[in-house]
Amino acid sequence: MKEPLKGTPPMRILITLCAASLLFVPASGESSDKLVRVLKRGDTAFGTFVREKTTEEAQSFARNSQLDFLFYDMERGEFDVPTLEAFLKALRATDDPPSVIVRIPPIHDGPDQARERTEALIRAHADGVAFPHIMNATEAANAVSWIESKTDRMWPNNSEGDFVSFVMIEDPDVVSQAKAITSTPGISIFSPGPGSL
Repeated sequence: MKEPLKGTPPMRILITLCAASLLFVPASGESSDKLVRVLKRGDTAFGTFVREKTTEEAQSFARNSQLDFLFYDMERGEFDVPTLEAFLKALRATDDPPSVIVRIPPIHDGPDQARERTEALIRAHADGVAFPHIMNATEAANAVSWIESKTDRMWPNNSEGDFVSFVMIEDPDVVSQAKAITSTPGISIFSPGPGSL
């Protein structure tokens, strides 16, 4: 197993996904490194799912200083980059907005499409890509390589980076491969599927 990068603290990450309706307390540029800053400190990151992909929803999230990240789902339905870009523009009109991680369809549904979607999200200035239903270490390594082929911003490989790779194990028969998957060099965040498992 590869040794941790020097200067990078061990990552013990708990990412809590809350229903947006439970968050009551109100916090520019091309991207936000808020999530990475929280993880570098070794703190717990708090986020929520994006339910309404509107500029009004983005502005509401931008005012909530308790949010470190948003989980923007593009796994199901249309892969709509212009709507994402409008959402990001509205979100980042304020200082220190939450980071936005975008979930794409599983790699095994179409590796070429997954690579293209990953590259499109990098161009759209998302803050990270979530890869659901990772089946093995090869898929995890592909996810990392697709990102690194298009940007040098991925943390923690770049200690000053602000882009994250987020891999998810969601299938019971893959749990036995969890160690190999999570040992993939370059992965920023690992999560079991909170609903699927």
